[in-house]
Amino acid sequence: MARPGNIDERELTAFLSTGTNFKGDLTFDGTVRIDGRFEGNINSKDSLVIGENAAVDAEIHVGKVIISGRVSGNISAIESVEINSKAQVHGNIKLSGNQLVIHEGAVFSGGCEMGAHDTLEEPPLRELREAPFMAEIAKPEA
Repeated sequence: MARPGNIDERELTAFLSTGTNFKGDLTFDGTVRIDGRFEGNINSKDSLVIGENAAVDAEIHVGKVIISGRVSGNISAIESVEINSKAQVHGNIKLSGNQLVIHEGAVFSGGCEMGAHDTLEEPPLRELREAPFMAEIAKPEA
């Protein structure tokens, strides 16, 4: 099984370098690396790399993502999410697969839901009539 971080950056489709500011919607095939500032929406079935100097404020929907910079916004990934040690992620993660890696030193502020929609089940709620009533518990035996 491949590690989540196995993305061949030599085959980048696009690269937003340090000093680049982009606002809008980004849709792509292949691998995109962001080292600058991005604000908007990111959509792809493929790979996103967010570099150490990046600041991303976006709703992210990708196949896999590796984060080393700062992200504010929700992340939805099909395969994997990796949050490296210098990363800061503020938002919820929804992961269809089961590869979530959060390295020591990383900051993650949000919730996480893992597993495909059809395999995620709501926990059963116990009906009130099944739970003992407090008066019954405290009642001494005669």
